[in-house]
Parts: sequence; structure tokens; C-alpha cells
Amino acid sequence: MTVSSMLQSHLVASGWLPGAASFSHADFALGDDLLPGVLRAWDGVWQSGLLQRVGRDAEQLAWIRRQYAAGAQLTYGLPGETCEASRCWLGDRLAWWPHGIPSGRRVGVVSSRLGKNLDAKRAWFTIFRAACARTDAESEILMTAASTTTARFVERAAELFSLRVLRMNVDERGDLTNWCSRIRRSAPLNGDTMVKQVFLSPPLVEPVFDKDSAIGETPNRDRAVVGVCDKLLVFHVRRGGHLYRLIHSRLANRAWKPGTVQIAIGQPFLTKDISEELLAARGVGWIVLGAEFSGPDPRSTKPFRQPPTSHRLQEIIPVPPAGQWHYLTHCTRRQDGPWPHQSERQYLDQLLLNRKESDHSALATLMRMVREKRLIASSKTIRGGSRVVSFTAVPLARLPQLRKYRSHRRRWDFEPCGLCIKKEWLEELGARPVRYGDDELWIELAPEERPYFQLRGFRQRDGRQIVDQEWVAEQEWRHLGDVDLSDLVAEAGLLFVPTQSEAQRLATVSRWPITVIARGIVE
Repeated sequence: MTVSSMLQSHLVASGWLPGAASFSHADFALGDDLLPGVLRAWDGVWQSGLLQRVGRDAEQLAWIRRQYAAGAQLTYGLPGETCEASRCWLGDRLAWWPHGIPSGRRVGVVSSRLGKNLDAKRAWFTIFRAACARTDAESEILMTAASTTTARFVERAAELFSLRVLRMNVDERGDLTNWCSRIRRSAPLNGDTMVKQVFLSPPLVEPVFDKDSAIGETPNRDRAVVGVCDKLLVFHVRRGGHLYRLIHSRLANRAWKPGTVQIAIGQPFLTKDISEELLAARGVGWIVLGAEFSGPDPRSTKPFRQPPTSHRLQEIIPVPPAGQWHYLTHCTRRQDGPWPHQSERQYLDQLLLNRKESDHSALATLMRMVREKRLIASSKTIRGGSRVVSFTAVPLARLPQLRKYRSHRRRWDFEPCGLCIKKEWLEELGARPVRYGDDELWIELAPEERPYFQLRGFRQRDGRQIVDQEWVAEQEWRHLGDVDLSDLVAEAGLLFVPTQSEAQRLATVSRWPITVIARGIVE
């Protein structure tokens, strides 16, 4: 079966063409719009009287006319300078442009994954802002693909920096007929936004790769951005990763114009050896001033200067000995992603605009708690989904002994930062020690008792359970719901942080005394 006949069969089966239509793919070159030909085929059959004037046929023709009038386009392939080159990576696909093909040079923005602690990637966001600043809003359009590292930042930048954005949606579900049917049933998208979209179908003809090529193993969404853009900006690449292979392949392939891959060099996310490789392979260097620093905000490493304050600075005291310990301890950790009750848009704005509120470190979490006078409950890792605040009865001096890395959660337990509260004060609020047990105990417990249950051991895949005293050693207590700290007097609370400088910063906002807990401290 020829490509033309395959295309026509899919369009007929999905309702894009009437069964009696005469439609020739040979009339179109790669990248041309098929929608006018689809409409002509409908009109020809309609005028011949072979279609019902009411019902399904009439509704389908009316829908196609509305899309055409709104400027929508259905192209065979992706039109532009890279049309032929990108075809070798993506195969022959249809592209649905619900609001037409946006004009301008397509600027792809790519990066390897950044991890969870985005607030520590200030250098990366410096590079990103520089890329936005050098983008011409009239002649260029930033390009990304759904589910890639840069997608949410690029799309938010459209509104923040008044830039045009093209988001690619690469579909691999089912065959071309299913894709055509889903597109036809989809709700119309808002055409006024700065973010335009294109939907790529599953391949009508699969790409053919050399047996030694690793391109076929890379995600299509990454292939789409690297292969379709006219200019590619590279921020962060890991050796041997998908982007590493795609960028090297594009630089080595003469189908793409030379000088169209720009590498952000001299910054911490692209190692010197990788930068040199890409530059030697025809990449163009791009130096971004101010992007050399990686880590926390350098402002926090300057000598501490006490800011004006309307209250007495709290005392920094030694760690109380374990033998005189009458507290329960709640550890804070960095907040990956938005704060509780913060929207994704607010979070992205803080990162993209380099606001000081973008700091989501463990200290920032603790200072936020101090200002709001509240510990916010969470249902994460709690069986039954109850929202609780967890504490440990282990003395603070022995807390570092509990600190372990949980690979399944990708985080450390018991960070050296948090709040200690007198046990009797929390008991009056309803805090209780957890009950460690097995599944049989869970079944026996009344619903009101289950928020205080903790599985004693670990489950294995074969269903067996290993008893591990590690959880018991945590001596966990829980409070059901948020803990309001408004009435917690200075004598009943104690904050702890790992360094003296952090303690000094905390003293400017705290109503409770502060101590510095050294890593590995033991009574």
C-alpha cells in the first residue's frame, strides 16, 4: 500500500474524509497543509448528493469548515527549514496546528533533568533568563515539548517576558486512525494565549536508523525539539544521556545548518570536557555572565549583619543534655516544589524572576514555620491517609544517629534543622506515641486509632515481612492535623540548626531560643 492510500484510509476511518472522497497525497509536498484538500474532497462529495444533509456527515463537514475558518492547519510533516532533516528522526507524521502555524525562527531550549531542589539551581535560571532576554519576540518563537525539563519554564516565560512559545505534543498512543479521531473530538483550545500548540501523530512511516545509531532509543519528545528547531540552545547535558546523543548527532549531520547549536559554556551545568566536545563538533559557544555560581544564594554566605528588629533577639544556647530531655522534636527539610497552599504559577515566578522567596531550603522551611506559627500536617507515608505532624522523642544530642538516606524516597531522614516542643505541651494538644505493629494490629485498630499506627517491619515482594527495630528506634509521636504554635511560650520551644550563621539569621525572627546541633553529636 502506498503512503497516499494509507493516509486516505486513516482519514476516512477517523471521519476526516467521507468514504466516497477522492483524495491524492501526491498533490502535496512534505510540509504542505492538507486541510484545504480535505475540505475540497468533502465539498465535492457533498455537491454530488452522496452525503446525508443532516446527521453525522453534516456535523463532520461543519466541524472541518469551522477549523478551516479559524486558521487551523493539518500538515504532512513539519514545515520549515528543518523539515527534511527532522523527518529522518521522527518519520512521516501528521501535524495538527489548531490555530495555524506560528511564524518565526524556532528556538529550541533543552536541558537534562535538574532534580528536585530547583531553588539551588540559580545559575541555570540565570542562563534561562538570558536566553529569554536575547529572544526576539517578533521574529523568533521559543520551542519546547510536553513533559521535557524546560516545558513548564518556557511556557511560563511566555507570559512573564511576553514571548511567543510553541509547545509540541508528540503522541505515540495507538495508530494514526485513533489519533485523528482524538483530534477531531478534542475541545477547541484558546487561541489568544502566547503559547501555541502542535500535535504530532504517531508515525505513518517509521524512521529508519542505522544499526549502530542510538537515536532510535531516545524519547520522541526530545527528538522533536532537537530535530525540528532552527536554533538550539543547550543549557545542561549529561554525558551519555538522550540529549547528549541527539546533540552530537545533529552536529555531525550536514542536513542541519552549521552554527545553529549554541552551547552555554562557562557554567556549572555543562562540564568543561563536554563543552569542548560540542564546540569541536561545530557547536557555537555562548557565555552567560553571572551563571558561574552554583549552590545557595551567595548573599547568604556573606558575613552576618543583624537587621533591624522590633523584638529581642533570642538566645543561642548549648544543646541540652540527653539526661535532661523533656521535648519532642520535629525536623524540617527543604520543600521540593511549591509550598503548601502555593500555586505552581507562584512557585515558577519566584524561580524565574530570582526572588528571594524562591529559597526552599530546610532553613527557609523553618523560618517560614516560625513566621506563620504553624506546623502543617501531611499525609505522605501515613497509612490510611491521615494528615499528621510527626515528632521523635529521641534526645536532640542523639538525633544525628537516626539520620539515614532513604533511597526509595530519595531523601535523608532527620535533617539537623527543626523545632523541639515540650512533651507535656504537645500531650495537652492530643499528641500521642505511635503503636508499632503488623498488618494484624492495623486491622484490629479502631478508625480513630489508625492515624497513630506505624508498620514495624518492611514488606518484601514475595509478601514476607522482616521485623526491623529501626522504626521503633525513632520513638515517633504524632499529632493529628496542624499544630498551632501561637500559644507556645519561649520556655516550651527550642529551634535547632546545623551552623552558627543560620542560628544568627533565625534569631532575628524567632520567639524561641536556638541551639546549634553539630553533625554526629552524641551525649
